[in-house]
Amino acid sequence: MRAPAAVSISAELEPLTTRWVELRGHSAFDRAANLVVISPPAPWLPLGMVTVAYEEVGNLPGGILLPSRVAPMRTLAPPGRRAWLEGGRLHLEGGVVALREAAIWDASLEAVSRRPRDPGWSCRWQEAWQTLHRSIGGAPASPLWGRAADVVGRLVAAVRSGALGPALHEAARLVGLGPGLTPSGDDFITGLLIGMHCQPMDARQMAIVTALGDGVEALATRTTDVSRVYLGWAVRGRATERLRDVAAAINAPRRAGALDAAIAAALYVGATSGADGLLGLLRGLQLWTKESEEHHANAA
Repeated sequence: MRAPAAVSISAELEPLTTRWVELRGHSAFDRAANLVVISPPAPWLPLGMVTVAYEEVGNLPGGILLPSRVAPMRTLAPPGRRAWLEGGRLHLEGGVVALREAAIWDASLEAVSRRPRDPGWSCRWQEAWQTLHRSIGGAPASPLWGRAADVVGRLVAAVRSGALGPALHEAARLVGLGPGLTPSGDDFITGLLIGMHCQPMDARQMAIVTALGDGVEALATRTTDVSRVYLGWAVRGRATERLRDVAAAINAPRRAGALDAAIAAALYVGATSGADGLLGLLRGLQLWTKESEEHHANAA
């Protein structure tokens, strides 16, 4: 079976498209498969991981998107099977993906952070917060809304005050918390880091983000490989399209209805990952703002 040409490819993968690269299947599902670079090394990629996914998943850092679901991704790129890049083509067990005509997608958050927040951002943040809570309902599946809610609140408070030790103590209680490929605690921290990177920061705040990121990467050895990759990208100021779109729509939307569409797409991710990541993103976007203290009592 010949897989279709790629729709887009993450900018982080562009250097790989002009060389011969050996990869191996790591994990695969219906809509996405993860490969690991074997040779030559690609140290700028967290764990050397590359994700091939269908367009409905949205762009990913370190990702390649295919236009339509021609077959379950697990049949295109089965775990343990060899794959390779050569001549601008990705050779998989189930077909060949042409990369040369794919659009280059930039996962960085610099454009979001550089664009000034317009006066309505606080109202949009509150709208997103309320939408998130309505989506959770009365019986949340994620531990972040129950037994770990206090941990979330203490982590955010510690980061806000610049107390790195207490922040990492609470982060250690969240990393790996929950079931699944990307546990709930990891999704929250990923979203939190992304939200922090989506706002202008002074030197002190940037130092806090950098130190927190270093600590999170050290803690991430206790969670799943895939979760480590997303945490690693967030530490580097890179985000999935779904979370980046929400951040951009809250800060300064470019069109009417952008926020509703972005939130709906973000919540569609996984069983709880969308809501958990969105919770972290919203808390990160609100750090170090005049609205932060006003919402703090009700946010955790």
